[in-house]
Amino acid sequence: MKREIKSLLERLIFLIVTISLFLFVMFFLVMGIYAIYHGVDMSRISGESMSWPETEGVITDSYIHVYEKSDDDGTSTWHRTVISYSYSVDGEGYSGNSITLLSTGPDTTDRGKAEIFITDYPKGLHVKVYYDPENPQKSILTKEKVERINVFTAIGCFCIIVWGCGFIGLITALRD
Repeated sequence: MKREIKSLLERLIFLIVTISLFLFVMFFLVMGIYAIYHGVDMSRISGESMSWPETEGVITDSYIHVYEKSDDDGTSTWHRTVISYSYSVDGEGYSGNSITLLSTGPDTTDRGKAEIFITDYPKGLHVKVYYDPENPQKSILTKEKVERINVFTAIGCFCIIVWGCGFIGLITALRD
């Protein structure tokens, strides 16, 4: 009876470990698929944005937000640029803060870098605003082509490779 309980307990532990490893490995598959989808979608939107119409806008806010960030190395001062603008499409007013599809501006520990960026977008400056004709709330100030192989697709491919290695390792372990 004692031997049967021990055997049952060992099988239960093996099952729990196997399921845990399976879920861990599946996490990489799901994250990989999501990252690749996001990367391909960003590339598609980037391509479409190259033909977005333009309208005139005006910078409504332009400043540097200073904040502290702590990590294992201590506390450091960060400088986030905040650029806001307003524009209208077909008589309807909109506002935005995206400089490019991927950025609202630098977030850096180098105040000088943030100040240089801010000088390009002073409050009251008239700017060209590019907007999505299907969704005019989506806008940018600078068109930028995102390549098909971007950081998201690279991370996605890496996650799928990790998933494949983990899956092969799990199958091998289950056979033994």
